[in-house]
Amino acid sequence: MDAVEYKKDVLNMIIIKKKYLLCTFIYVILIGFLSACSHTSASNSTDKESAGTKYAPYIDEEKKHIILDMNDYVHIDADYSIPDVYADLKMNRILASRPLINEEKCKEIFLGDRIIEPEIDSGYYSREIGNYDMEYYHDSDVTLSLEKMDMFACYKNNEKIENCLFDDERFDSYNLDKYSLDKELSFGSRDEIFKIIKKTYKDAVGIDISDNYKAYALDHKTLYQEQNAHLDLIEESGSATDQWSEEDDAYYFVLYQDVDGVPIYQNGYGDIFEGIGVDYTELTVLYNKNGWLDVRAYRGYCIEKTEEEQKIISLEQALESLSRKFELNVDQGEEWNINDISLQLVPVHINGNNYEIKPVWMFQGINPKTMFGFFNIMIDAVSGKEIVQET
Repeated sequence: MDAVEYKKDVLNMIIIKKKYLLCTFIYVILIGFLSACSHTSASNSTDKESAGTKYAPYIDEEKKHIILDMNDYVHIDADYSIPDVYADLKMNRILASRPLINEEKCKEIFLGDRIIEPEIDSGYYSREIGNYDMEYYHDSDVTLSLEKMDMFACYKNNEKIENCLFDDERFDSYNLDKYSLDKELSFGSRDEIFKIIKKTYKDAVGIDISDNYKAYALDHKTLYQEQNAHLDLIEESGSATDQWSEEDDAYYFVLYQDVDGVPIYQNGYGDIFEGIGVDYTELTVLYNKNGWLDVRAYRGYCIEKTEEEQKIISLEQALESLSRKFELNVDQGEEWNINDISLQLVPVHINGNNYEIKPVWMFQGINPKTMFGFFNIMIDAVSGKEIVQET
């Protein structure tokens, strides 16, 4: 072998060795990179599992709290609650219907011996009873509205009090928490007055009222303070006044219906004009030393408890239903932050004047793109299907 050929062989060996070293270096780098990725992925997976993902939600059964990220847009960090009576996830099926009010009894109670010719307003329709007319009775100190299944009565000076009440918790003006739930007013005890109210709703409206009521003591000093705190809202009606005394003291009763001691959900949901929703329930009374000041009975129900036992789906099963909803309907970029989960009883329309009071898993939270910035998603706790989304 001459010198030239030897030199070529050496060069070839060097080139081959360099290629081998380069491949080895690349292989080592690649293995290290993959190992790092694997470690990072495992670390992220562990972090997500501890925070709660759809594969491993974090549920604190003692504190009744859940943390769960369903995807990049749906996040749960919420307390959850189940009524004790349904802790075994069983309840009997509850049927309901809307009763006709007793018009003669309403006139007897709220008009007394006044003789007033009604104004008839025709052309109304409801899915429960079809076509119907409304009757209005007006006098100098009272107005009575009879609407077949609903009624409303108000008396002189009720606006003075009502303009100081803001009972919608969705708005900053809410102020019911400023009035005492314990204080007894001088003209009578809330418990004795409630007995009168409960009997009236049964006799005149045809519904049973729960003994678990709230009665806010509207004392004149607090009313005056709240009037002044909300002058920007009150002055629009021109009824702000400095004339307040003990004569203005009143109780504001917020009433409920219940099943097994669990209150029936009263907020409306869905589109009632398309027949797929349910209108809100309002059962409230203003009562002062002279008696009735304002009475409202809208959308009460006759309730029938059957012997048919139903199984209630668990929270985990409800989360699966919620996950399926968002897999199909979530808009990318929207943030759904769920901060409260509860099992509640909700009126659900079946057909005609047939309803069911169903157990429903409610998921409430915040989404800036909804009407008021929050949402309420309802999952039927028997079928697992979504009822409707309330925004």
